[in-house]
Amino acid sequence: MNKTELKGLLQERVQGVVVFSENQTSEIFYAKPAPEVWSVAENVQHLILSVQPLARLFGAPKSYFIDKWGKAPHSSRAYEQMVGIYDAALGGGGVATGAFVPLTMAASKEQLLMDFGQIHQTLLQLVGANWSEEELDEYPIPHPLLGLITAREMLYFTAYHLLHHHQIMQKRVEQVA
Repeated sequence: MNKTELKGLLQERVQGVVVFSENQTSEIFYAKPAPEVWSVAENVQHLILSVQPLARLFGAPKSYFIDKWGKAPHSSRAYEQMVGIYDAALGGGGVATGAFVPLTMAASKEQLLMDFGQIHQTLLQLVGANWSEEELDEYPIPHPLLGLITAREMLYFTAYHLLHHHQIMQKRVEQVA
C-alpha cells in the first residue's frame, strides 16, 4: 500500500470512529457494561493516547530515529501480515499498559472527539509533508507489543488499531443498549 492509499485508509478509519461515536447518546458513549471493560469513550481516549507519541515521532528529525534505533531491522511487511502479527500478540495475552490505558473520564464527548480528530489529522499531515515512500520503509519505531517495526508498519498497525477498537465500540453499544 503506498503512502496515499495508506493515508486514505487512516482517514476513513478515523471518520468511522467519529461518525459512530457522534451517533451515540452521551449515556451510551460513557456506559461500561462491566467495571473492567472500557466504554466507547475510553476506547476513543485509548486511541488518542496511542497516536500522541506517534504524532511526535513523525514530526521528529530522521536523525532522531537513527540515533535511537538505527535503521529498520527488516523490510516492511504487508498490511495483512501486520494484522496477523497484532492479532497473535493480542491472542497471546497482549493488552494496553501504562500510558496507553485510558484515564478517568473528565472530557466531554465533544472535546474527546475533537481531540481524537485533531491528533489523527496532525499525524496524517506529518506523514504527508515529512515522509517519503522510501523513508517509511527505512526508519524503525518501537511498538510496545510488536517490537521494532518500520514507520510504514506502524501506520498499518494504526489503521488496523482504529478498526479493531471501532469493532469493540460497536460491541460495547450492543452490550449496554
